[in-house]
Amino acid sequence: MSYVVSAILILLVIIWLSDLNLIESFYLAADLSGPAPSVAIPIIRNLDLKRFARVTITTESALGETLSILMALAILDWLRLPNVDYGKMVGALFSSFALALAIGAACGFLWSLLLTKVRQLKNAMFTTPAVVFIVYGVCDFVGYSGPVAALAFGITIGNASSISLPQISHKINLNPIHLNEPEKMFLAEIVFLAKTFFFVYLGLSLEFTSPNLLILAIALTVTLLFARTLAVRLSIRRHIMPAEDAAVVAALVPKGLAAAVLAILFAESALYEGETVQKSSMAP
Repeated sequence: MSYVVSAILILLVIIWLSDLNLIESFYLAADLSGPAPSVAIPIIRNLDLKRFARVTITTESALGETLSILMALAILDWLRLPNVDYGKMVGALFSSFALALAIGAACGFLWSLLLTKVRQLKNAMFTTPAVVFIVYGVCDFVGYSGPVAALAFGITIGNASSISLPQISHKINLNPIHLNEPEKMFLAEIVFLAKTFFFVYLGLSLEFTSPNLLILAIALTVTLLFARTLAVRLSIRRHIMPAEDAAVVAALVPKGLAAAVLAILFAESALYEGETVQKSSMAP
């Protein structure tokens, strides 16, 4: 509900206040409508919220950001395809995402089986990020979506312990396992380091060369808050979530690395007004 309401209202505001065409407006709406779990989850850890509100925010932010990535990348891939039959274009997009999901999930499951053996190696913590880079690069090289493959890899290995394939595990004498706490902490440190430099880069890149961009950024921020509040009122009942918790859920409209990266991908694609889309995405 939050993603759909936000996307519709953002699309209307962009069409009203900017000179972007319809495709660029759709991309910007798809980019900005998803929340950022990397921002929302650390915030709720320090708030006195009921369990239902915590689960709601965690689940919704993860699914919302995933939907935002998939929608934006689908639009970007659609723009890159030659202007041919729409059926072939839809088929090419579907196959790109479906095969990337399959490759990422398969590699994630295979790696979860090998983790027990890999941990016996010296300095084995670097191997998991290395495998992710390989999976991303291979999918991108063959024309599939690298980000989607990496996402599927992470989801699979994050839930590997709940995946049960006894026939395979019995034959190879290996069971799927997920990352342990030291490995998660190591990856968290990498993410923190990347975010630090990335946000410095965002600050250097954010130049308001036109007052219209600033007006658009403020309008998009207000629109996101309004859309979030409306979605909470439409989807959450008071007997399920207290008003105090619902107010916190309505106020959480964080944007993180995903929105900025998607904006930069569009800018680097040399399609349409990429620079305008990038600055408009990063400002909220």
